[in-house]
Amino acid sequence: MVDCYKAGLKTTMVQRSETYLFPVEYGKNTLGLGMHKVLPYDTADAIIHASPLAVGGPTTCHVHARMSDNEP
Repeated sequence: MVDCYKAGLKTTMVQRSETYLFPVEYGKNTLGLGMHKVLPYDTADAIIHASPLAVGGPTTCHVHARMSDNEP
């Protein structure tokens, strides 16, 4: 999408469901395997998202649920 915008094309983002936003510091949390503490964000994200969705999806949901417990 960024490339399209930079090329002068009109871009639109559609959100189909709620999105949970959390502080970037949560990415450094040990529940997130701690990769963001030692690797650049793009590299850590690529590693985390490289697992099959059947494995990574439930794991990510669990991690986000635990992190959101800390929010008011």
